[in-house]
Amino acid sequence: MTESLSDLAERLRRIPNLLADEGKVDALLRTHTIDQTALAPYVRYEDGRYTRNCVYRNGIFELLVLCWAPGARSPIHDHGGNRCWLVPQTGSFSIDDYTRIEGGRRPGPVRLEQCASAPLELGDIDARGIDELHDIHAVYVDRPSISLHVYAAPIGRYLVYDWQHGSCDARSFAAQDVLDYVI
Repeated sequence: MTESLSDLAERLRRIPNLLADEGKVDALLRTHTIDQTALAPYVRYEDGRYTRNCVYRNGIFELLVLCWAPGARSPIHDHGGNRCWLVPQTGSFSIDDYTRIEGGRRPGPVRLEQCASAPLELGDIDARGIDELHDIHAVYVDRPSISLHVYAAPIGRYLVYDWQHGSCDARSFAAQDVLDYVI
């Protein structure tokens, strides 16, 4: 079924507890396709990086459209104790998973190990648990990519990991990342 972002936000609001009912979120995201024209108000690219554009946010979840410049890569990060679902809308992605060997549960020194790598294509869904680390890479270097993200609960504070320097720092969801609300 093809629907608007506001339809998706409404369907997500009807799930009483997204953390406990993660199977319902998976099923919803697998069976509903977003109308590509509905993404247009949230498409904002910046050279060499990705942008996070908030569609809807309440106390239970947030719905974001991420716009990836060609070849852009996220830092290694967690989701601040929240669940996350990522659904490619255009383009192709690669996801690298990491495990903490030492430290990394709060800002400071950390030692990580890469434990897996997988492609993420149109039609796929990547669902993350509350304690998982990963980075995301937009595979296409000749055109931008777009992904849809659902976070339960909304992201407030999260950790970003610097593999080369063996450290992690806390980040907060920045107000400038919230561009607009559908509902």
